[in-house]
Amino acid sequence: MKVTRGALTTILLFQLVFFFAFDSFAKNSRASRAATRLKLCADESGQIRVKIRCSNAEEEVSLSSIAALNAFTGELVTPNGVVIQSNESSVSIIAGPSTIEIDPLAGITLSSDHDLTISTGGALNLHGRTVKISSEISTEVKSSIETSVKGDTTTSITSGAITEIKGAIVKIN
Repeated sequence: MKVTRGALTTILLFQLVFFFAFDSFAKNSRASRAATRLKLCADESGQIRVKIRCSNAEEEVSLSSIAALNAFTGELVTPNGVVIQSNESSVSIIAGPSTIEIDPLAGITLSSDHDLTISTGGALNLHGRTVKISSEISTEVKSSIETSVKGDTTTSITSGAITEIKGAIVKIN
């Protein structure tokens, strides 16, 4: 429960900062515009929206009041249409056809109808009991200097058709 509440608070803060930065860059080509104080507005159904001004039918709520709740159940919709949904155990962020789902029992799922890019200036480490990489058309592993495939016990290369091993020098054993 504490993980979900902490994750929700972090996501809400991220959304507010991201919205301001994105809005500023989109309108002015740089973040030189004076900060607009955004408000969290809750309607009577419990839906929370990020707005510049709450309507008469809405009540302004603070992040600290949301963080103080034992569980937040509902939906937060930003002015740009990004939806953050939460129930007692999971949180989802939906931006068009792309989603991030965080569930303590099921794990974290990233999905998109478009490309998904992960990049870093340092090392990218994928670790798990089992790591599977698959694709419907082709899979490429490439590096500029060295590529290693190691198995401490067994390593196999299998193909349903042609298997090619190319190199200036090919050493086997």
